[in-house]
Amino acid sequence: MNALPHLGLGLSSNAQTGDQPRPYALLDANPGLFDYVEYSAPLDVAQARLEASLFPELERRRAQVPLVYHPVHLNLFGPELESAERLALAAAHVTAVGSPWVSNDVGWWHHAGNALPGYLYLSPPLTAEGLAQCVHHVEHVRDAMPVPLLIENPVVTTARGSMHVMDFMAKLSRTTGCPLLLDLGHLLSHQLTRGLGLLEGLDDFPWERVAQIHLAGGVVTGQVYADDHPQPIRDETWSLFDALRPRCTALRAITYEGDGHPEPVARRVLERLRSSISGPLSLSGEGQGEGQTKSPAVPLASAWSLFDEVHTTPGPELDYRLAVLAERLDAEVPLARAAVTPTTQSLAPFAASRAFREWFERGTRSIGDAFLNWALIESRRPELSGSDALISLELWARTTYARTKKPIDTVFPVDLTEAVHAVPALKRHLRGRGLLDGAGWAGLLQCARRAPRVPWPVHLSLDGARVVITPKS
Repeated sequence: MNALPHLGLGLSSNAQTGDQPRPYALLDANPGLFDYVEYSAPLDVAQARLEASLFPELERRRAQVPLVYHPVHLNLFGPELESAERLALAAAHVTAVGSPWVSNDVGWWHHAGNALPGYLYLSPPLTAEGLAQCVHHVEHVRDAMPVPLLIENPVVTTARGSMHVMDFMAKLSRTTGCPLLLDLGHLLSHQLTRGLGLLEGLDDFPWERVAQIHLAGGVVTGQVYADDHPQPIRDETWSLFDALRPRCTALRAITYEGDGHPEPVARRVLERLRSSISGPLSLSGEGQGEGQTKSPAVPLASAWSLFDEVHTTPGPELDYRLAVLAERLDAEVPLARAAVTPTTQSLAPFAASRAFREWFERGTRSIGDAFLNWALIESRRPELSGSDALISLELWARTTYARTKKPIDTVFPVDLTEAVHAVPALKRHLRGRGLLDGAGWAGLLQCARRAPRVPWPVHLSLDGARVVITPKS
């Protein structure tokens, strides 16, 4: 790892000026609090400059505060290798901001332009086959980058395969020659899922291959760790940091992924980290290792069977994915979602459907449109009588807005004022008070069934991915 510079202590950002903590405001108020900014943004640097409101300051101050690009958009597992076009964008981005390396979680993030809901990537099975597939992916990305690629241990919500995740990462690092990024929350997820003690199974790991550490917030429910950065940092994560940091004898950087934390909390965490690394981060220059050659290509298509397994097998991982899917659909098609699948668990048939896989596999439409088409078929069930009116309303609204591409006053042939009001009212009562029995949503379908078939003037506008339907009277 002699080619990697020593960066010290860093703070991560999603590169939006409205997000907490504000890295440069925090640094200006507390000089020396951290040494660099690590950020996530689209692969296309031109797109990042348009969409990431903090980007002008990131670039303006990079001579003073170095930047590390952590795209979290590159597949290091999955049925297809990254395209030459996407890799070229990533390489140009890295060069434009002077990032000394690029890093990414080892997982399957996207397909055909679609990211999995909530960026809940699919972790590879911890098997020899999964390892061989990841080697092929990592070498493909590694060879396209103008700087070293650091590979990050993935979140493990369901244990698939017999390898310990860190044994898997050690073999992946040795074979590809890529240094490691150790995410402590992700490691905690594996230990919980396997029912292991915090440090169990780590004695023989080659810690000299770790170039960077990530420390972030998360939530533990039973034996499941949710990688949710705005949450508080767990005591278990701090314990892992205290135990493992001294073992990482070739460490170049420690990043606090504090996105979403208030600035007083971020300051305290950074001060605690700074005090723990008062000495030099690197104690040796070893660890780059072998393996800069190309390994034989391996079949990748079997990853689709993992996609099907994850979205059809009951358990904590599916529960979490359904909750995130519900949030995504509520942001696009809240009326149809409430009418057909009002509870999180009632979304399971959609997640297991061909429509959901085709949305991800083909990448030809939004997930909201895929859901509406699936829901329209589901609405034929007698117990969902009335839901077709709400589905048709959102289909019509999205089509009408797509045609005009601007806010418009128009008329729908059924007056659904009462039903549109019922959705937030029922949500406030049933979800807000934890009354999750789907039977309570029957009142919404009653409103839809009795809606008068008369012209209904509405105003259509856009809010993110949702077409907002506002009654005119």
